[in-house]
This record gives sequence, structure tokens and C-alpha cells, in this order.
Amino acid sequence: MVFAAAGVSLAAVGRYGLSRRLRLTAQSWSWAALYLFLAVALSGLANDLIKLLVGRARPLVEARGLHPFSSGYDYQSFPSGHAAVGFGLAFAATALWPRWRWPLLAFACAVAASRVVLDVHHLGDVIGSALVASLTIRGLTGLFARRRLVFRLDSEGVPRRHLAPVPRWRRITPA
Repeated sequence: MVFAAAGVSLAAVGRYGLSRRLRLTAQSWSWAALYLFLAVALSGLANDLIKLLVGRARPLVEARGLHPFSSGYDYQSFPSGHAAVGFGLAFAATALWPRWRWPLLAFACAVAASRVVLDVHHLGDVIGSALVASLTIRGLTGLFARRRLVFRLDSEGVPRRHLAPVPRWRRITPA
């Protein structure tokens, strides 16, 4: 919800901002906020769909095996929703800010590890959610790049970040 609120706020500034440069910058960053929102939302939705189709038992459930189309908590282990959202956010934010790659991945790995340590997911569940998030973010980034939103395709067809620079606030000095 934070990214959605930021996107709406930036879109309003992009529409009604005082200067042209501020409006263009706000529009560019509103698309980035939408990208982050969709990264988290689509990773979670893809994860929930797979979880419903697979129906894997959680570690503490005695009756092992798969129970597809089970809506109960006990049979919705694969893939981990928390880990999918954590990895989705980390992969998307890394696409925007590559210098933050390692802290973001450490955050996602900590979320994934907590799910295994708390014994609510198997190791394969969190690895599967990292894969789901990776594929989701790759597709979303490609979609945005083809539409020339947030990313641009370089000469080799690889998406590269393309955002308007954030305007520097000018320091007012007394005359």
C-alpha cells in the first residue's frame, strides 16, 4: 500500500506540479512506485495461485503429500508467500537501485530463513518462492521496458533503468 500511495501522490504532483521539471520527475517516479507495487502484488498473486494448485503440506502436518485445491492453512506450504513478497521486493528494488543489491538480497534471505526456522515452510518452499518472484519480476521489468516506463531496452535488448533525476533542492542563502 505504501508504493500505491506514493505512486498516487507522485502522479498528482506530476499533474499539478509548479514547474515542468518537477512534473516530469514526479511522473517518472510515480511509474517507479507503480512498478514496485506491482512487483510485490504480482509476486504474491502468482505465489497464491501456485499454492492453491500444489497443496503441499506444511512441515508440522503429519499427513504428508500433495492436496491440490486445498484452501486450508495446513496444505498451503509451497511456495512461501512471505518469501515470495520479500524476494519480489528485493529483485524489483535491485533493478531500480543496483548498488543496494546485497542488502536487499540479505533482507529477502532473512525473511526466507525465518520461515524455515519457524518451521512453517520447507527449504524447497522458500527456494520455489525465490524462483516465482524472479520470473515475475523479469516479466514485469520486460513489460515496463517495452513500454519505455522506468526502464529502456539497450542495444542488446537488456532492460536498463531510465528514470528522471530527482531535482536537487536549491539552498537559499541570505543576500
